[in-house]
Amino acid sequence: MKLIECYIENFGRLSAFTYRFDAGMNVLCEENGWGKSTFAAFIKAMLYGFTPTRSRSVTQNERQKYLPWQGGVCGGSLTFETDDGVRLRVERTFGTKEAQDTYRLFDGVTGLPSTAFSEKLGEELFGIDAAGYERSTYISEKLTSDDTKDYTGIQARLVEMQDLSDYKIACDRIEKQRKRYWVQGGRGAIADADAALSRARLELTESEEALAKTNELNRMSREFEDKRTAKEAELRALRREVEASIAARSSRALAAHAKELTDRAREAREQVDACASRLSGKVPTLAEVDEQIRMQRRLAESTKPELPKTSLPRLLPLLMFIAGVLFIPTGILLGRTAKLFYALGPILGLLLIAGGIIVTFLRRRQAETRAVIEAGRAEYDGIAARLTAFLSDFPVVLADKTLTDDEKRLWRVREWVEAYRLAVHDEEQARSQAESFRAAHPEAFAPERALTADEQSGGEKEAVLTREIDKLREEQEQCRRLIARYAPAAERYTECAQAIVSLEAKKAAYEKSYEILRATLDYLKAAHDGLTTRYLGSIQLHFRDYMKLLTDEVTDTPVADEYATEAYTVTPDFSVQVTRFGQTKPSDVLSRGGRDLVALCLRFAISDALFGDTKPFLILDDPFINLDDEKVKAAMELLRRIAKDRQILYVCCHTSRA
Repeated sequence: MKLIECYIENFGRLSAFTYRFDAGMNVLCEENGWGKSTFAAFIKAMLYGFTPTRSRSVTQNERQKYLPWQGGVCGGSLTFETDDGVRLRVERTFGTKEAQDTYRLFDGVTGLPSTAFSEKLGEELFGIDAAGYERSTYISEKLTSDDTKDYTGIQARLVEMQDLSDYKIACDRIEKQRKRYWVQGGRGAIADADAALSRARLELTESEEALAKTNELNRMSREFEDKRTAKEAELRALRREVEASIAARSSRALAAHAKELTDRAREAREQVDACASRLSGKVPTLAEVDEQIRMQRRLAESTKPELPKTSLPRLLPLLMFIAGVLFIPTGILLGRTAKLFYALGPILGLLLIAGGIIVTFLRRRQAETRAVIEAGRAEYDGIAARLTAFLSDFPVVLADKTLTDDEKRLWRVREWVEAYRLAVHDEEQARSQAESFRAAHPEAFAPERALTADEQSGGEKEAVLTREIDKLREEQEQCRRLIARYAPAAERYTECAQAIVSLEAKKAAYEKSYEILRATLDYLKAAHDGLTTRYLGSIQLHFRDYMKLLTDEVTDTPVADEYATEAYTVTPDFSVQVTRFGQTKPSDVLSRGGRDLVALCLRFAISDALFGDTKPFLILDDPFINLDDEKVKAAMELLRRIAKDRQILYVCCHTSRA
């Protein structure tokens, strides 16, 4: 393939720019910021379009980086000639989104639309993806600084196996699936199954122990049952033997019950007497006590009213009336000689009469108030007297120093009255039960007959047998409780055994799947290594040829030994190793300029291996910025030799590297 001409409408900083390509070496030397890398990126975009990405970083997102600064349509055209001699022109425009991009292909001679290639123009022309293009025909200044060295597409092309690009995906999926079964450190399905198996075995052991204990307890329970049955049979036989003495025992039982009823009636009577004694033989009703409590609360909530200390004189109103009557005629008689007394005498007389009336009214009100107060005092004294008289009937309560006031004393009397009433009720009930029992069983109150020796012996044996039977029944019940406690674990024995079988089968299946995946991964890697080693010979040969051409130019320099072709080996992942003094190390041990030259020769070798006799164009975007003058001279001479049979576009920013 050969480039003919390109036109850039707008792309990054470039606008309305046209460039015609020569057949051999094309050198574009411009100052920094002119757009040389943008020009190289434009050719790639015409062939492959923009690489899809969601990154917002301008350095990682080509669309954001190269949309024109000055506005307008982003894109242009590229005219090229295929290896078959067919001239075509591709036109692309780019929007802010991939959906806005356009692609058109025209015949370079007729100008008519062409269907020779689709939008995947670069992949169809070179047989490699955009990543492979950037690592073969496109060489930038980042020769040794590219951390994303993805050669999958190139490897696929070299072994003529397009699905080799899926190899890494397949390996990753197999490895991911394998790690589901086992991960270093005891994780994964196998480890989980093994842990579950250990838990199930422990549970089975516990279930076995519970089952053994349950069986032993069942055996003991049956023994206790047999012994208890024998003892009960012995007890029944004994009871038959003493059946003749049942009547006597029944009589004794009736007599004992009669005695119990009599004792209960007597105790109830004693309780009644004790309660009556505490009350000094005077038992008031609860209503009477409650009335005394209410009166005591009235006394506590009120105070005894006080009589007024002063009162108006009884004769004062009369004296005021007499003085008033005297002042009126006296004032009239004396007013004939003294006019002032004539005016004041009657007024003073009227005032004295009115004052007498008022004093009379006040004395009457004072008398009424005094009568009310005296009635209240009398009532207060009467209530206090009745309360004192009531409590005086209960000297035991008055003598109790813990009762500090009358209310507590009254409540103590009420408690004793309530206890007396309950004791009387219990006495009546006990007496009634005793009288009813006496009427029904008069024989129970006859003198008690002494038991014979046989009756005493039979009773003792029956008591012993009864105790033994109760003990056996208790031991049997204890066995049942233990069986109930161990039963859940014992019942899980079969379930646990089945779970262990299932888990062992599952673990075996996991281990088998793990081994299959591991073997598959090994076979895939072996197959991959077998495929990739096919092209190593060709790449190694071309690489050493380029290194030889390069070292011919620096033979007389002190660094010539650094580029001895026998010291370098290309690995299947396209890294270069250096062997010195019997030790092999990565090419990173070289100087930065040395690494760039080695990487340059490797790119040329990969391109030759990819395309064989077909020599596509090469784009070099200032890859020699790290080289010194001697190495730049050697590298430029190498380019001139290569340019004799292939097209090269070399861009740089300094005439020393042109």
